Amino acid sequence: MIEELEIFKDTDTISATQVLILFFLKMGSSDHTASKYLMPKEIIKEHPPMFHIRTSDKIIHLQIEKINPERLISLIKNTNFADITSVNLFPPIII
Repeated sequence: MIEELEIFKDTDTISATQVLILFFLKMGSSDHTASKYLMPKEIIKEHPPMFHIRTSDKIIHLQIEKINPERLISLIKNTNFADITSVNLFPPIII
């Protein structure tokens, strides 16, 4: 039986060389959407979103690559698992 679900994304570190990313972040778009406009050299340290599923005897860690974490959160909110789901999405640091 599933005891806990967690959606987790650690802080990414990005370079401030791209003015466009700052513009999108200030416009209120999600970090996931804004990060699509970055060049690989502008991402100093990237942490992919993770989806953790905890049962009584196992913990399953899934890396989320193809879906926006906010989309997964909205899908889970419409299920019976909403009460056991925790969300920890940390915004990027721009240096």
